[in-house]
Amino acid sequence: MNTDAERLLEALGGVREVWIEDAAPERMVRRRSWRRWIALAACLAVVAAAAYSGTRLAEAWNWAALVQNFRPLAALEAIPGGTPAPAPTPVPTLNGLPLLTIRESGDMGMGFEGIMVRDVSELDTGSPWTPEAEVSALPVYRNTAYTDYMPVAPDGGAAMLALAEETAAALGTEITQVTYERVGEHAFGTTLPDSAVDGLEAETPLAEIRVDPSGSVGIFFEPYAALPDGSETSSREAAERVTDLLLEQYADLHGYVEPRRMIATDYTFNGVPITDLRACDGAGSVEEQMLSRSFHRVWFGVSEGGELHVLWLEHGLTYAEKLGDYPIISPEEAEALLREGHFITTVPQEEAPTGAWPVAHVDLVYRASGYEEIYLPYYKFWVELPRNPNIEMAEELTMYGAYYVPAVEGKYLTNMPLWDGSFN
Repeated sequence: MNTDAERLLEALGGVREVWIEDAAPERMVRRRSWRRWIALAACLAVVAAAAYSGTRLAEAWNWAALVQNFRPLAALEAIPGGTPAPAPTPVPTLNGLPLLTIRESGDMGMGFEGIMVRDVSELDTGSPWTPEAEVSALPVYRNTAYTDYMPVAPDGGAAMLALAEETAAALGTEITQVTYERVGEHAFGTTLPDSAVDGLEAETPLAEIRVDPSGSVGIFFEPYAALPDGSETSSREAAERVTDLLLEQYADLHGYVEPRRMIATDYTFNGVPITDLRACDGAGSVEEQMLSRSFHRVWFGVSEGGELHVLWLEHGLTYAEKLGDYPIISPEEAEALLREGHFITTVPQEEAPTGAWPVAHVDLVYRASGYEEIYLPYYKFWVELPRNPNIEMAEELTMYGAYYVPAVEGKYLTNMPLWDGSFN
């Protein structure tokens, strides 16, 4: 454990985990460090793999149509030895929409979602949503890979394999070997069948491709992929330039119509900046851009030597079933709920945010981890945390914690998160 982590562990009783929204690639502690991202539809994976023949993947699918007509499981056949998703339990409806039950995500592990920045403007990572945006309803999805233990492929891994094949084709290489990871290899105390697939590794001459049931596709280059001479990310301007170069280089892979940079900067306790290079598709409506940001984003991992060592591409709706478009509340209504303690957080504070705790930034996002049973929108509040005298932190830095309030109107929820004095 490094010195910074030791300091915060001592002060707060947990390891600090930076998760600047979207987890880039979700720096949440999980059962496997490479399972961090989210994804596209199974039908998309099959169609794109078949359609790819030298054309860009962007030409093989239509994002707007995809998110409106999401029912990928209907097109999948049960695979021998797989674990087909059980029929959903009937739930009450209101205005034709199923009522939603929010369950605490089980993938938090140790640590909390916090960030240290020098200026509050650094909390804005290029979100397509702003408080002035006129968004009255957003889609909600059921994650069919969800179980109360860990996400598993409901089709035996067919859609995951299609994603791996699609990725290899976009990279101009071929898969030489595929290995499925199954629950029985590492799980204890679960009722899931040993044969249930919870991961896939595909070997290629260029890189190792790893896919998980959340739709996260990790590309691990060996050797590392070289970047143009002079590529470094020490400044914001340099990070933007490198991100643009990588987006152009891997255009066939991500398929964005209008790439949108999402540069995020965090700092170590002594003030050294850490820059994350991320992007999504900026084409379409605000709602469509929000879905791309949460479910189809890319993250580039650049080494200190200026080489690309890993690329994460999310296909977060691979095993998703659309439940409908739900009315949402306003940011002001959400902040009122925040002050009443109706939120989800991993911040280890002994008291809920009060009026004295300033909200520095608000965003509208999806909690898109594979450990979420329902993908619904949340208002994400970055709240300034009281300075802890037990934490040695550079004077110019301020620490903020993330608090999530459901954005769906309360009448469509069977339960509302209520903070109980512990961190979730």
